[in-house]
Amino acid sequence: MIDPKQVHDVLKAHQLADGFPVVFDLDRSHGCWLYDSRTDTEYLDCFT
Repeated sequence: MIDPKQVHDVLKAHQLADGFPVVFDLDRSHGCWLYDSRTDTEYLDCFT
């Protein structure tokens, strides 16, 4: 398993990865809250 803080470095080696630097953990996300395992932060999903 890749450390969440290393995900974007690994992706950059294979594809364009210059977007918003989050690593969503779908197991820890719930309802309209998305969990970023890179920063241990929850974000309210206001779009979907």
